[in-house]
Amino acid sequence: MTRRAVFHLPRPFSLNNKDANLPSGGRVKTAAYRAWIAEAQAMIMAAGPRPRFDRPVMIHLDVGFDGVSPLFDLDNAIKPALDVLVGMRIIPDDRRKFVQRVSAQWCADEGCRATVEEFR
Repeated sequence: MTRRAVFHLPRPFSLNNKDANLPSGGRVKTAAYRAWIAEAQAMIMAAGPRPRFDRPVMIHLDVGFDGVSPLFDLDNAIKPALDVLVGMRIIPDDRRKFVQRVSAQWCADEGCRATVEEFR
């Protein structure tokens, strides 16, 4: 049987607002992105015990468009969602050794639903 888990995340966060430039030339996560990560982690923790996948997975995102700018690009929701799954140690990394497939689609909801399933 294929292992599968569903995680609910807050309204999508755009990569366009993820990092800020430092005067020294470096980059740092914005306060808004750090707040989004904290909210996403809290939502995952509140859902109870979370599985950990150590085999290759496929990930599907249902991204809610309610309250999201019509200029928001769907692909900008993927990286932040994957980063949270890695940060919560649900998946060990988001490189191709572990994430074999990613898909995303708009849905008429708020927030984002991430479905993680063992790759078959």
